[in-house]
Amino acid sequence: MVAPTIRQVRDENTGILFNHSISLGPTERTEMYWHSDETDAVMLARGSGMPIFGHVGGTRFSRAPSRALMASFTPHGVDLGVEFSTSAQLTSLLFPKRLLTALMAEMGVADLSPRLYSTDPKFRRVILALADALVHPGFVGAAMVDGLTRNLAATIAGIEPGIAQQEAERIRLAPFRLRQVIDYIEANLAKPITLAEMANAAGLSVFHFSRVFTHAMGVSPYRYLAERRIMRAKLLLVQDQLSVAEIGQVCGIANPAHFSTAFSKAVGMSPSTFRRESRRTANS
Repeated sequence: MVAPTIRQVRDENTGILFNHSISLGPTERTEMYWHSDETDAVMLARGSGMPIFGHVGGTRFSRAPSRALMASFTPHGVDLGVEFSTSAQLTSLLFPKRLLTALMAEMGVADLSPRLYSTDPKFRRVILALADALVHPGFVGAAMVDGLTRNLAATIAGIEPGIAQQEAERIRLAPFRLRQVIDYIEANLAKPITLAEMANAAGLSVFHFSRVFTHAMGVSPYRYLAERRIMRAKLLLVQDQLSVAEIGQVCGIANPAHFSTAFSKAVGMSPSTFRRESRRTANS
């Protein structure tokens, strides 16, 4: 069997560990056993067309052959054993126990139950979006990871956003509160800014903040934060006093490669090219 290709990324702010493995060898069957008292696991697997057998918390289960993309959640302290085909793809997100537990407690959910091999489109979309935010952090990396992690916790708990959305429609952000959020963002553009921190600056719950901010500003907090960092990056590149890597740090992206990718995606050219074009324009 060909050894699986594995990619790992750990988020420094939350401790979430992203794993992605692809096995392309002959279709063989293997067993996986999972138990952790400290970690909650979310997995996204595309079946290989072979049946799946296993047990969770002492209860046996089986799944018919499938090539569908399936999502699973295994909370800390629960035994999970699975027999499956090695010719498959697996994405896993491992969360420190305090993280999802605390978020679900905020939502009034105390019982974390396993949820195995779900084809729920929303469950799958949130996992994919969070995985992408972890692997490709942009100008709103910390805020996006925070928001998507909360979305994932609500999805696992089966909480629909309808009530919170209706409540948010009735809330208006006072001008001085909005000013506090704007000032907080401006003062912390170089640091990881989470959705919870912006909500706290506004004096609102995280569940209401995004919708209330969007109503007040006409753009989401994610978009506003990204635009402020992009504008700062452009200004510093034109001033030509800091290196590209230093500008990335000032704009909240410590990894130079991630900064270059995020800037290129947003502006249509790399930071170095933008700087050269700015010099050429200034000298013409």
